[in-house]
Amino acid sequence: MRAGLSRAINGRFPRLSWNIWSARRTAQQWSPAEIAPALDNLTSRRKPRGTSAAARDSSLLIVVPSADHEEIPCAPAQGNYSFELFETARIFMGADNVRTIRIASDESTRNYHQRILAFARDHRVTHILSRIDIEANGGPHWSWDLFVRSLRRNQEMVYLPLTYDSAYPYVSMHLDRITRLHARAVPIVLDRPIEGVVRPRRPAAGPLFLPLSDLSMATINEALEGVSAEYDITFIGNVSGYPYRSQLLEDLAQAGIDVHINPHGRSEGQLAGFVSYAEALRKSRITLNFTRCNGVPITQLKTRMLEGALFGAVVAADSPLYAQDYFEQGSEFIAYNSPRDLEQQLQPLLEDETSLQRMRERALSRADHLRVMNFWEKTDAALRKNRLPGLT
Repeated sequence: MRAGLSRAINGRFPRLSWNIWSARRTAQQWSPAEIAPALDNLTSRRKPRGTSAAARDSSLLIVVPSADHEEIPCAPAQGNYSFELFETARIFMGADNVRTIRIASDESTRNYHQRILAFARDHRVTHILSRIDIEANGGPHWSWDLFVRSLRRNQEMVYLPLTYDSAYPYVSMHLDRITRLHARAVPIVLDRPIEGVVRPRRPAAGPLFLPLSDLSMATINEALEGVSAEYDITFIGNVSGYPYRSQLLEDLAQAGIDVHINPHGRSEGQLAGFVSYAEALRKSRITLNFTRCNGVPITQLKTRMLEGALFGAVVAADSPLYAQDYFEQGSEFIAYNSPRDLEQQLQPLLEDETSLQRMRERALSRADHLRVMNFWEKTDAALRKNRLPGLT
């Protein structure tokens, strides 16, 4: 009965649980010995003359690395998106206008908050970007709202909270809280538009693709020289734990569509090398892209759309939503609404290598244009729509 009443109340007042959670967060007492005094002392120091962000001739961005990349080498072609964000920001803004701060998994929340804020103050940083889905030190307790409560004391600094999966309610709730706390917070959301989801209403960047640097692309192309397509249709990614994907693959098999799953030898639950992942796509004539969020009936833009095209596969997506904003349906990617529909589109392509190659080349050309600049151009445009300082 209690669960039914809760669903009824949330159905009638969909933001009630968010508001209750946010009020509790505001009232929550963080451990004074661990966090608050250090941050209060740090942000209340008088700034030296000439150190305001507004005094800079150009923007300066800090890219805070994500905790889930600590075990991945910070190098080209490793699948380390913190590295890719840093390197592509340097291309977009200029190498002297981008910095990063390394954060270890054993570093306390108090300490890494303090270091970011101190660096921002001392170097007259104008923009800070961090991924808010997880803690920068991999800690179990979400604290980015605490960071923002301290950051907002600097009225000039802009915060760019990045999230991969806003479709999950708890992620949207976190993003909502951050935008309420700081008027100069502009969300970057990979998977879907958030207008009407997060309040206050504020132009956000997204949906968009994670970037891939020139260094990584060159490294991958060199490693894959001479590799060509071997499989007609592939799916690359996790299947177990994803009922939606399992059912679709089963439906395709029943329709007579033979899908090679993880042909690069990846074991379920294990992280494959990024070059190995790229090689699997290069060996695919067509690769499937499942667009729905696991466990939530929401369609998302997947970076697989970009990577599939970059590494030589034609992408077949179960929905054109958002992807068609970047690629031309029917000319640069396939969208289908049933196994039968997919089969009817695949057969003529697989029988006509010339048409398939032309689609592949058009998609690659489009993806190569998007892979560096799309993320930063969209972010810069969102800043300007909010009448905030841009990145360039």
